[in-house]
Amino acid sequence: MEVSIENVRRNKNSQSRKKYGLNQQITAIVLNPSKRKLQPEKIVLEKKARFGDSLNKMTNSLAALEENLKSLDDGFIESPHYIENGKMLGYQIAGLNWLIALYKSGLSGILADETGLGKTIQSISLIGYLQRVLKVNGQFLVVVPLSTLTVWENEFRRWCPSLNVISLYGHASVRQQTIKYLLNEKPYTWDVCLTTYETCKLQYSRTFLNLVHWHYVILDEGTRMKHESSLIAHCVQRLKSAHRLILTGTALNNMSLHELWRFISFLLPKEFESSIDVAIRFDDKGSLQNEPEVVHNLQALLEPLLLRRLKSEVEDIIPYKEIKLYVDLTHCQREWYRKILMENVEIVTGNGKAKIKKLHTMYMQLRKCTNHPYQIHGAEAGPPYSNGKHLVLNSGKMIVLDRLLAKLNKRKSRVLIFSQFKEMLDILEDYLTLRPQYDYCRIDSRVKIANHNKSIDEFQDPQSKKFIFLLTRSSSSMGINLTAADSVIFYDSDWNPQMNLQAISRAHRIGQSKEVRVFHLIAKGTVDEMFAERAGAKLKLADIANNSQLFMLETDAILSNDFTYNYSEWDKLVLRDSNKLVDQLFESV
Repeated sequence: MEVSIENVRRNKNSQSRKKYGLNQQITAIVLNPSKRKLQPEKIVLEKKARFGDSLNKMTNSLAALEENLKSLDDGFIESPHYIENGKMLGYQIAGLNWLIALYKSGLSGILADETGLGKTIQSISLIGYLQRVLKVNGQFLVVVPLSTLTVWENEFRRWCPSLNVISLYGHASVRQQTIKYLLNEKPYTWDVCLTTYETCKLQYSRTFLNLVHWHYVILDEGTRMKHESSLIAHCVQRLKSAHRLILTGTALNNMSLHELWRFISFLLPKEFESSIDVAIRFDDKGSLQNEPEVVHNLQALLEPLLLRRLKSEVEDIIPYKEIKLYVDLTHCQREWYRKILMENVEIVTGNGKAKIKKLHTMYMQLRKCTNHPYQIHGAEAGPPYSNGKHLVLNSGKMIVLDRLLAKLNKRKSRVLIFSQFKEMLDILEDYLTLRPQYDYCRIDSRVKIANHNKSIDEFQDPQSKKFIFLLTRSSSSMGINLTAADSVIFYDSDWNPQMNLQAISRAHRIGQSKEVRVFHLIAKGTVDEMFAERAGAKLKLADIANNSQLFMLETDAILSNDFTYNYSEWDKLVLRDSNKLVDQLFESV
């Protein structure tokens, strides 16, 4: 009988459904221990024993891995012959050898090199090795974020054009035609199916992906699985595969409990599933262990399966220079900042979940105000609205940015400007109409992926006249190479330092020959400064809620009606000091 997706739909495997339910149950237990009573000591000991047996099997595999790593006589010492149009770097070849040893030991793993070190080429070289050297009989699935799909397509074509790569994405009719082609090729003549996380969620595609028994599944940006209740996490978890690899730029010690659990449940052999929840969560007496102990246990389990290298360790890349520019609020910003605070004073003295929710809303409003008051409804005069000097003079950050861009343009620099707010990018575009000599590109979630790639190619062209690239971190944090830029400006900072590092890595990565300077614009005496200074500690809103004084950091002058200077005098001082700040900076570099 001909295999079809319709047949698979009609004959769903009941055992698969039971297993899926078990996975959900185990996940709920591990991540929500309060919902489960303490385990009887006998059950705990039995499950720990079962877990120990599984762990012994894994230990044997790890021993095999160690032996394979020691005896890499057949390992590559130079770029493999099947890699074309360029040469792999030394540490990338070492990464390939590690992946091969992992494969030969029957283990799945995590390639966690720092962003910009070429996890893509290492993954492609592994597939090339298995297909062209070992000549394995099987298909490969690579799941990537939509924003990097074209990057992966280009990298496959460049490095290993002999592989037959089929992309599965797009409109429903296109996906159905692609799936029909993939299924009807018997024996399969294609090597790699390249798809997106978004496509994995769609029913028709999901059924096809579950139908094939993949030889290898590779997840790019594997932290997309960190939300255990997400459909994406469930879809990739159910894929049938002999070997699995996760790509991430996140260090093991920076992963949350949710991320660690998702990684383990995706990578480890199936025999772990029935016992790992109890073995990790409970001690020998059946008592729940606290979360730090659980995280430590999970990290210890994953550590042998992970390879991570830093740029500073493997490449002679010029370190980037980080510069923090502390700017004053203009009179307009001070007035709106004060208004927002006074309207929400009761939040600081409140408590509970309602407080956290309101606190988040208040924080976002204050943050927008420190960027530009025109992000606050009612701050800009109009309608009708008009562009003019007021776009610059009503924001302390814009005053500094205007001066900074003039200096960088004079030096023939190329600039990336990041903001978390699309509305702020809109204001920056309005500002750029006042500076027509600054040619620019823009990427955010409103811009189609095809236009993303066109903008990137234009900016990267050595003959390009593009001076500025406007980006949101969320739409540009993965897989994008913008090494034509030597300056990065954070108009506002992310409170997750990992997001800032990923943004910096758009310019500071392999292939960058110039010194990269990173500028942070920070509004003095505001929540903007508070979060910028504490980003390294991963400060959470809940932490702030429990310490109300943090919220009033240096805001006394803003709350006071007794300004030392009037409107005009204050803004003249802000303009003078801002220009002086930038001028002094460039005198010293």
